[in-house]
Amino acid sequence: METDVTLDHADHVILAGELHQHFHQHFYQADTSNNQVSADTKSKIVEKAEKMKTMLTNSAQIACDNMTSPIEISQAIKPVTLTMTRKPQRPDEELAKESSNLHHRSNIAEVRQKAQDEITADKMFEIARNKASREANVKCSSKAAIEQFVERRGNTVGVVGQAGIGKTTSLKKWVKSIINGQIVAQVSFLILIFVRAMNFSNECNLLECLLSSCLPNWEHSTESDKSLLSMINNDPHVVIAIDGLDEAAVDNFGESVSHVGLFSRSNPWTFLMNLLGGNLLPKAKKIVTSRPGQLYNLPPDSRPLCIVQILGLNDVAQDDLGRQICGSTYPSIKKRLKENEQVFAYCYVPVNFILTANYLLNSDNGMVNQSLTGVLVFTCGQYARSDHLKGKPCELDKLSHLAWTGFENHQIYFQEANFSASGISCNTIRAFLNTSVTKSVNLNLHILSGDKRSYFSHLVWQEFFTAVYIMLISSKENFTWHLRNLTQPRYEVVSRFMFGLCDKKLFSQLQPVIGACSTDLWQWKANELEAWTVALISSRHRFKNCLQVCVWVNERNSEIFARKITQHFPDELRLRGALLPGDSSNLTRLLKASSRRHDLNCSRCRSYGDSIMSLTRQITSCKLQISEINFSENGIRDDGIISVAYCLNFVKSIVLKNCCIGKAGIKIFCEKWKESGAMLRKLNLTGNRFGDEGCAMVAQRIVQVESLKLSACGLGLVGLAEIVKHLKLSKKPMDLLCLSCNSLGDEGAIMLSSCLRHILRLDVCFCGICGPGITAIANQICLLKQPMGKCSLGANNIDIQSAVALSKSLPSLKRLSLGLCNLVEHELLLIADAVKKLPFPMEEIFLSGNSFTISATRGITLCLKNLQELSLKNCDIGVAEIKILSKGIKKLTIPIQRLALNKNPIYSKGAKYLAQCISHIQSLSLHQCAIGSDGAVAIAKKLIMLKVRMTFLDLSCNPIGTHGGIAFSKCIHKVVSLDLGATQIGSKGIQQIAAAIVTRQCQMEYLELSYNNVDGDALSSLVPCDKLVKLLGVHHNSEGLFRSLM
Repeated sequence: METDVTLDHADHVILAGELHQHFHQHFYQADTSNNQVSADTKSKIVEKAEKMKTMLTNSAQIACDNMTSPIEISQAIKPVTLTMTRKPQRPDEELAKESSNLHHRSNIAEVRQKAQDEITADKMFEIARNKASREANVKCSSKAAIEQFVERRGNTVGVVGQAGIGKTTSLKKWVKSIINGQIVAQVSFLILIFVRAMNFSNECNLLECLLSSCLPNWEHSTESDKSLLSMINNDPHVVIAIDGLDEAAVDNFGESVSHVGLFSRSNPWTFLMNLLGGNLLPKAKKIVTSRPGQLYNLPPDSRPLCIVQILGLNDVAQDDLGRQICGSTYPSIKKRLKENEQVFAYCYVPVNFILTANYLLNSDNGMVNQSLTGVLVFTCGQYARSDHLKGKPCELDKLSHLAWTGFENHQIYFQEANFSASGISCNTIRAFLNTSVTKSVNLNLHILSGDKRSYFSHLVWQEFFTAVYIMLISSKENFTWHLRNLTQPRYEVVSRFMFGLCDKKLFSQLQPVIGACSTDLWQWKANELEAWTVALISSRHRFKNCLQVCVWVNERNSEIFARKITQHFPDELRLRGALLPGDSSNLTRLLKASSRRHDLNCSRCRSYGDSIMSLTRQITSCKLQISEINFSENGIRDDGIISVAYCLNFVKSIVLKNCCIGKAGIKIFCEKWKESGAMLRKLNLTGNRFGDEGCAMVAQRIVQVESLKLSACGLGLVGLAEIVKHLKLSKKPMDLLCLSCNSLGDEGAIMLSSCLRHILRLDVCFCGICGPGITAIANQICLLKQPMGKCSLGANNIDIQSAVALSKSLPSLKRLSLGLCNLVEHELLLIADAVKKLPFPMEEIFLSGNSFTISATRGITLCLKNLQELSLKNCDIGVAEIKILSKGIKKLTIPIQRLALNKNPIYSKGAKYLAQCISHIQSLSLHQCAIGSDGAVAIAKKLIMLKVRMTFLDLSCNPIGTHGGIAFSKCIHKVVSLDLGATQIGSKGIQQIAAAIVTRQCQMEYLELSYNNVDGDALSSLVPCDKLVKLLGVHHNSEGLFRSLM
């Protein structure tokens, strides 16, 4: 029996030769006449504390030596170092996710990025203390308060990472390092807590809570526990490592708990929250691991201030682990693994790497045409054929039901009742927990893990078996329900496996081990999934994620399916989200199957690793013909543009706006361009500040491009001189030269004017050009033998002399842009009068951003017959000016093709004037014009009377309300494209519009209804419109709900 020890006040206690000052001044009042602790009692305290310290260290050592993995080899695997960053995902982003999974593209992107804030374990507590210190200086007013805050909140580190990424392995590695004198300089009590082993239903004291998983057989007593707690509380060398906080079996996970004292009795969860918040044992250093969502969901007073994130295996760790598993065969295994970039991209996750290595060790097949689904099917086949299961039912169909039930209920932990509900016997549970798979390298497969509560060893298994249940076992009704939800984020991985299971070869491998599996039912589901995919791609407003479709096609592993999909692909493939190295093989597989050229728009993607190099390499090796490739705002820098240069012979247009490209990158690009002799239709390098030197290099290749954009590239007169020089040597005029947002001034404009006959369209907006420069350009335009396509001079300073020169040049111009030129009334009248006298109509004149008076409006009205398109956005045009303009439009014999009046205060009264001439306007833009329901109703009434459908009407950001929406439902068949975004039309208005579209079977190109805050019923009413409207906008109207209804 342990001897009880009593202390009645603070004292100094010698532990292993170290002096420890007690934190609390009094434990409790002991019933003794002597307030001093006897030497004998002190000796017993030291003896008991030393015994606990030794037992804790030994327990931690044993636990850390037991390194488990989903597949184990006979020899012990040395844990590898995983990549870790101090900048994890933001809490609000993580909490917004429906589910967290290490196979989501966003998670792969995290580990693929260059970890600029990568940290090592020995820096964790230093970072935590610094962060607490910074926060204390903001929150606390006194020095004492700051010190207390730093002690309480600066000794805890939270470690997050997706399930299976290696949090437990890393924690054990760190604990071993602590035992060996690393990470922390000195340790006394080392307490390793496994949350999954704790019983959260029993009341206990703090010491019982701390020892419940590491020393469960420790003999407790009230007095000795208090004495030991006092020592631990006052000891700055205590380390507490808590593994798997997310595995706690509690109902109040995200709720605040009450503060408890050092000697209180409570439930273990309350103690853990008080430990993490520093209310208990503030001096102790604490590390806690958890999945991100659960840790971020803790109340602020318990959530660690310092949270670091484990990203997974980097290249070095991958090689280390590979050599341990594969031995001398690893170099050949690695070579075969890299044959398939899509599967290799997922090998940053330890379980994926180990499973794939197992496949390559035991299969002679390569990875070229293999999928992640194929790897898991192969492993399941090994499991079913194992000696352990001979003569026993496999029951993988029942395991699939368990996985599917957990997926449906957002459940990852399973108890006996869950297994029973799925019909799984106790013997089968034990088989799932540990089964020998192959004798060749003595690998063991764990599908399930745990003791009192079991869980799939990695979420990849749960999601794989969920897909197995949906594709091979579930009813037709259940399958159809899942199809409606397949575009939701939580289905990202499950859907991948569903497509993989449509592969006949994989189905034939899996069918023997799935009891309740019908070939006819599987074939029906495969056909339905194929038809659903075609419908998804054909619906432009629902087809958002081209990369996800590429993953599906790759998993499906069918060239026939790939060709069928590409028949419905749009000409422009917009890639969104993360562009990963594995995406290139998926994308090129689809493009090879297509009989058409496509545009690849990666402007909304963020590239990771060598994804751009991989994509351009695939384009070159497969000799794919791409119309346009767009990497704008991708941060590709010099390395990226060099990669793009290698595929110049296979791409017609290249767009690289704001890509941080410098002189070195543009130099190599131009050298490769010269070598290739490639002729480009378009090259857009806007926003890359490579200056005169870079622009001069591009100028030397100007004969090899039809359209060149060098906006905001730091172009000056030196570079411009090179551009002019090479333009004059060109035999064919350039279609477009855009030099806007460069400081060219009058001297640059004069220089450019000398080569205008070599340019069809010129853009020099925002170039600091004044009267002399504008006049020089205008005079040269007058001398052209063929009319110039367009001249954009916006945001330059035009005076009366240059306005006169421009008015004389109009006969030699098809389009003129003078937006934001501060044109005064007299200058506007000069230009309007010149347009009026033209012998033929101009295609467009752009005067937006200039202030119009009534007199100027009259002038522009008189020239309308000679204008096909007129833009007067943000020109201070009011009701009086609209009245004049409307009368002029009404007199036109040929309708004006486009009129843009956005951001002018015309109100409902002005809209009523415009309604009178609506039959003379083909396209009308009235965005943000303060039009109310009366104005909208007036326009709608006139639309009904049209004999020819209006091509486009924009009333977005006008408060037309429900009445306006109902009015447009009556004339919806008279408009080809309609924008009613942010118009407050409400649910009733949208329901009426939807009903009208369906009733009249109205075919529309575009209908925008976003930002109207409508309910589910209104969104349901839009579902039948899917086949009638090519592009339907419902953003910020519970869009996810709308998609689920589809």
